[in-house]
Amino acid sequence: MDVEFPAAALWRRFARPRRSLVARYTLLSTLVMSVALIALAVLYEQLAKDLLNRLTGERLDAQALSTANRVSSFLDERFYQLSALSNHPNMPDFIADQSHSVGDIDALLKLESELPFLYGVLFFSDDERLLKVLPGPAASGRRTGATRTGPWPDCPGRRSAISR
Repeated sequence: MDVEFPAAALWRRFARPRRSLVARYTLLSTLVMSVALIALAVLYEQLAKDLLNRLTGERLDAQALSTANRVSSFLDERFYQLSALSNHPNMPDFIADQSHSVGDIDALLKLESELPFLYGVLFFSDDERLLKVLPGPAASGRRTGATRTGPWPDCPGRRSAISR
């Protein structure tokens, strides 16, 4: 019993030397176009991968540069604050005797400690004992920028529709 697969029969039909010129030209054209299309698809995929990697790398570089600039700006602002505090004319008196408060130094320290990201201002003695603490808003855990009737639904001063 001779069982013949359809693909083998089709191949034998195209492989016969007596087929027409049109059939051979069509087969050759299809084969050449298929190889060219596959080669083009492979090259396009490589180009797309390279372009995606390049764009992603540039975006990451830009984000890293932006973050570095923000950190640098943040540190510059903190150094400026320390410079302003250390150059204050009453600072030596305040450091020498912290038991009595110097009005303008206390006001300046309280103003500086009100920054939303600052946990507070701490003063230590020479033997590393804590002498004075001025807590900031970040240390208290309260939200910064929120008023008593602020935009958040869990604000204590906000009246909801249920409580009316």
